[in-house]
Amino acid sequence: MIMQQLGIYGWNEADENLVLASLLTGDPLLLIGNHGCAKTHVANKVAQALGRKFLVYDASKAMFE
Repeated sequence: MIMQQLGIYGWNEADENLVLASLLTGDPLLLIGNHGCAKTHVANKVAQALGRKFLVYDASKAMFE
């Protein structure tokens, strides 16, 4: 599995396929989960592997009016 080669463990094949499909199609991927479940770590490792810049946006701190 590709995620294990990036140092990411505990993902099943279906989840990994969603990440790969997002990368292939260019569609955005929204990672949803509890605090501390490694969403940011996964995004950072994928960006590193692709040689891309990694930016974090915390929508919970956004001001929606």
